[in-house]
Order: sequence, then C-alpha cells, then structure tokens
Amino acid sequence: MMEHAWTGYVNHAWGSNELRPISKTGHSASIFGASSSGATIVDALDTLYLMDMKEEFERARKWVAVSLHFDHVSTSETCRNPIQDLCYILITDLIRSSLRVLQNPP
Repeated sequence: MMEHAWTGYVNHAWGSNELRPISKTGHSASIFGASSSGATIVDALDTLYLMDMKEEFERARKWVAVSLHFDHVSTSETCRNPIQDLCYILITDLIRSSLRVLQNPP
C-alpha cells in the first residue's frame, strides 16, 4: 500500500504538499499552508526508511537537502510548517543514527 501511494505521489505531485488522487495533481493550499513545501516528502521520510524503501528514501532525502526552504513561508504558516518539518527531519536523522549503531555495535 505504501509503495503504491508513494509512486502515485512521485509521478503526479512531486514537491507539492499533497496529491489529489482523483485528478492526479499536486496540491499545496491546505492545512500545510499555501506554499509548496513538500509536506508529503518530509512526512514520509521516517516511513520510507522504516519500510526499507531505500531508493525512495534516498530520493526524498535528497529533495529535502536541495529543495526544502522556508523563505517562502508566510507568517500565518510559521507556527506549523517549519517547526513540524524540522521535527520530522530530526526524527528521521535520529532513527537513521540509532539503526546504524544497532547494526554496527562497537
């Protein structure tokens, strides 16, 4: 199910906040704010990693590293977008670090 949903998002809405599945278009004016900040990409990072979808995770991680910017976020979006996105990114990094330690004990 995750692979199917992720493939639909990648093919039809990459970089948008969410996918409109019926029209197969990206959408950004929603609870995530009016700007396109890849909310689905950021939100899916930990799931992609935990489900061992390595190629998909790496593509999403690269998008975050290159394309995720907060300079276009309006003040009305500030409480939600950057803070929540930062939390997702930090949690994903923590999971990766923890799993690396568990897989390669000292």
